[in-house]
Amino acid sequence: MSKRLRFEWHYPEDFSHKPVSGIYGGLLPSGDLLLEFFLERMAPPEYEIREISESNPGGKPVEFAEQKVVRTVQCGMVANLQSVRSFHEWLGHTLRQIDAQKGGGIRGEKKTGEGGYL
Repeated sequence: MSKRLRFEWHYPEDFSHKPVSGIYGGLLPSGDLLLEFFLERMAPPEYEIREISESNPGGKPVEFAEQKVVRTVQCGMVANLQSVRSFHEWLGHTLRQIDAQKGGGIRGEKKTGEGGYL
């Protein structure tokens, strides 16, 4: 015998979408999985040296600090393995649907309102 269950979506006042470039994490001693989502970007240089002249008062750059890549952790989550398996199944299913509909799922093609849930 099956029964129906109603799910309601509630968002905290400080909810916001975050851009994500990647994910880092691993298995915790509890057996749960740590998932830390990060945004990857080029860091501005720590310094630059410019050659200033009367004809170029803004200066010509002559030396920069080493370029660095910064990974800013946007949020972290802890999930049990059953939930992670569900995420994996849902993501795989969603990607297969996108590939079938879009011929490979080119980034930015998704129409507003398309989505799904576990």
